[in-house]
Amino acid sequence: MQKTIFIFWISCLFISFSVKGNHILGGDLTYTHVGGLTYKLTLSLYGQCGSQQGSAFDSLPTAKPKVIIRNNNTDVATIQLDIDPNSIAEITPVCKQLLGFTKCSDPNSTIPGVKKFVYSKTYTLNAVSADWKFIFDGNLGGTFAGRGSTITNVDSVGSQLLYLVAELNNASVAANNSATFTTIPTPFFCASIYNEYNQGAIDAENDSLQFDLVPALNAGIPVVYLQGYSAIHPVSVANNDFTFNQQTGQMNFTPDILQKALVVNKVREFRNGILVGSVMREMTMIVYDVCLNHPATDTITQIKNCTSSPGNFINLCLGTDSISFRANYSDADGDSVKLTYSGLPTGAVLVINNNNTPSPYFNFYWHTANLPVGLYSFYVTTEETNCPINNKRTQSFTIRVAQENEVTSSILTPTNCYFRAKVKLNLNYGLLPRTVTISNGSGFSKTYTDSTGIIIDSFATGNYLVSVSSLYLTCLDASTTFSIVDSGIYPFTPPLTEPPIYCLGDPDKQLQAIPANGGIVHWYDANGILLPGAPFTNTSFVHTVLYFINQDVGNCSSNLDSVWVIVSDNPVVAVINKTGTACVGDKILLQATGAQTYLWLPSDQILFNANNEPYIRVMTPSNFQVIGINEFGCRDTVDFNFTDILPCCMFSYPTAFSPNNDGKNEVWRPVMYGNEDTYELQIFNRYGEVVFHSKTSNEGWDGSFNGEQQNVGTYYYFLKAKCLTGHEEEHKGDFLLIR
Repeated sequence: MQKTIFIFWISCLFISFSVKGNHILGGDLTYTHVGGLTYKLTLSLYGQCGSQQGSAFDSLPTAKPKVIIRNNNTDVATIQLDIDPNSIAEITPVCKQLLGFTKCSDPNSTIPGVKKFVYSKTYTLNAVSADWKFIFDGNLGGTFAGRGSTITNVDSVGSQLLYLVAELNNASVAANNSATFTTIPTPFFCASIYNEYNQGAIDAENDSLQFDLVPALNAGIPVVYLQGYSAIHPVSVANNDFTFNQQTGQMNFTPDILQKALVVNKVREFRNGILVGSVMREMTMIVYDVCLNHPATDTITQIKNCTSSPGNFINLCLGTDSISFRANYSDADGDSVKLTYSGLPTGAVLVINNNNTPSPYFNFYWHTANLPVGLYSFYVTTEETNCPINNKRTQSFTIRVAQENEVTSSILTPTNCYFRAKVKLNLNYGLLPRTVTISNGSGFSKTYTDSTGIIIDSFATGNYLVSVSSLYLTCLDASTTFSIVDSGIYPFTPPLTEPPIYCLGDPDKQLQAIPANGGIVHWYDANGILLPGAPFTNTSFVHTVLYFINQDVGNCSSNLDSVWVIVSDNPVVAVINKTGTACVGDKILLQATGAQTYLWLPSDQILFNANNEPYIRVMTPSNFQVIGINEFGCRDTVDFNFTDILPCCMFSYPTAFSPNNDGKNEVWRPVMYGNEDTYELQIFNRYGEVVFHSKTSNEGWDGSFNGEQQNVGTYYYFLKAKCLTGHEEEHKGDFLLIR
């Protein structure tokens, strides 16, 4: 009875993932060098058991997958791979109690099952090339390897075929084996449970490996990811909790929803810095939402001659004789935990203790004295007895052999005897982050955290010690020294006490410059010949002469700077406005020639009109002065006066005017000789209407009223005015308007 209930619960767990389609969960394509130009190509496919009749899964035991051989984008051949009958195996990640109940054993079961199929064939290339590609495009030789239609992170998966590419560069190396995967892609995970997964890629030649998450391909073209997903973020997780390590291929994540996520890992291998090959593995991560179990956790202890850092990195210095550490595992649910490992580096020893208990552990030993700098990874898989999902996870352990820190310094810019010197520190090897301390033994000390390999800063003169250490390395600190002494080009030319511009006839003067503190000024002639001292200027004739100047400050000299000495002629100024006689109150515009600018005095009597032109208003006999200044500041002064101030105040009254646009007698007004104090003119027609009114003596009537020309005839005026002399005028009369 209990077993029946248990099976029913499992059915509920998996029924939501009953899918249609071809049920190919993933695959990988690798190659092995056989000899010469001959390589063995190996394709591993992972299918979900119990597919519909006629699906690709049913044909996998007899399939003949086709692989395209391509060189420099030209297809060379297409070969068919053969099944390895011994490779067919169920790899369903469920507990042992359920292995007999999956669809791989019973097609009517509700418990899904996964099987692995391996195909291979040898092929001899016809040339060496840096661009060989081996391509599986989903063609199984009669059927096609389609992706499951219920994938949740990719668009239009129902029409897509599995597409894998392996690359080979045998032009740079005589032979190469691709990286291989030591772990089986077990794609069952639990929502809301922290998971770790690693493809377990290793390389037989110990080439440097780089791991990347890349877009899945459909007919060679990247697929389209649904909103919120991408190749590097393929899984829906809580709080953006998805990490991927490009050095180890480790994926850590906490999925937050039920999902089927398409994930593609690409492993590139480098030899001496040259890309020599790459392989891809595609898998479908299936996340369930009914999980109560928690994965086992690990702790690294008993570390000897090395250190550990996040990501299960074990760090040691180049030349370390041997290292060892212990990894302890525990399971919060009390499940028994089985440890297995793969990809163990040659010569390393790993001993598992207390296996298949709730608290297994392993001890790792390795003689590392002759190991070159590099990364050496192996993989540990934990598998629990929990049902239905056995919480199988794979994590990487990476032995990182690092050369001791190295630091060199260079002075980018000198002090120029004024600034701080700019210094560059180049840091190599060791491990990031590095701690860098610079001190001078006189109280100065500054600490930096380096994550780029370059530090640039400025320092005053003195002797400095640089010490470099890495947080996760026990090697001795690297160190170097550098000294800052004053050197370079002093950045400032000594300023002159005054501009070297003189006027003809000025007293002869010696040029003067102000040196910097402690500086020494040097003068040179136009040919660059050093002069015994600052030169004198002869102002007896108009001329221009060139000198050069610089200064020495400490160990530095400023660049030569040119000094042009100018002796200018004096301007000759003439006043061109009317002088001598004027009427009282005359407004006289002041004008002069012979200079560039003019200064009119006395300044308290100078007025300015709307055009900013100077003028005066003459009321009494007055004396004035203008100073003309040329472009070099040289001056000439002219005095002028008004001695005869006439009491002008006379009026005359025209008897007629003719506003006919012939340019003559177009307006009528009284003619005034003198300057008014007050003024008011009114003009009347014969009906007594005021047709014109003005309070300005220079304004006259144009013969119109309200915009209309007035009739020919007699008009009347009345003037009331007062001159500045005090004379008052009141006058009535008439005049004729004629055309």
